[in-house]
Amino acid sequence: MENIEYLASELTKMGLDKRESMTYLTLLEIKAATAGQIAKKLMISRPTTYRVLKKLEERELISKTRDNGRTRFVASSPDRFLRVLKIQRRRAEEQEREFLRIISILQTKHQLLSSQNEIKIYTGAKEKRLLMEDISSTAADKIRVFFCGRELGEIQKLERIYKNIRKRKSSIKIEEIYPVSVPGSCLKYVARKAVKNIPKLPSRVLVIADRIYAFEKNRGFCVEQKGVIKWFRFLFDYIWNLYVCEAEE
Repeated sequence: MENIEYLASELTKMGLDKRESMTYLTLLEIKAATAGQIAKKLMISRPTTYRVLKKLEERELISKTRDNGRTRFVASSPDRFLRVLKIQRRRAEEQEREFLRIISILQTKHQLLSSQNEIKIYTGAKEKRLLMEDISSTAADKIRVFFCGRELGEIQKLERIYKNIRKRKSSIKIEEIYPVSVPGSCLKYVARKAVKNIPKLPSRVLVIADRIYAFEKNRGFCVEQKGVIKWFRFLFDYIWNLYVCEAEE
């Protein structure tokens, strides 16, 4: 098959990783093959091959047949990708509707909070830095982070804070959502996921722990109202679970 590397790269835009793309294209080329034949052709281990085949089968991009007592795998028609796109688009639309519904509720809560003085505003670079460092003292066992911008500096600042938290809390777990693909974290306790079509949040960085920390260019906010924190946790977990994180090989 010509330009297989190019085609594999294009298939990653459809939600497949490189191994899944290469496996699907290989089956499309040779019609049917055993797991062993695929592993040999792609020069990957059998356990990895079986994991990749299972993911492709779950997506209904391949099917299994029995031939002389051996299991062979066959690629589904490329038309299947059209169905995948429609499903992804429908999920994104459903997610956006749910997101907007929750935001409407939160806007109402925000108006109530303003009168209760439970949102603290920090202006200036120095106060913003102190607010960010305040995250280091969190008592939460899990931190959720929304990134709406693409500033690498903000990511690096938070990773330094994560390390400080880790020294104090060995069981901390951190999940981050980005609107674009970013490199994986070198910190094993940090999981990252790129999720497109997220409606814009009212801040560039939103940290959800035992408090909510929101960071803009020249100021930051700290929200302590439990109801708002609960809703943002729900919102984050809803999006995170909707886009299932695939374990790295």
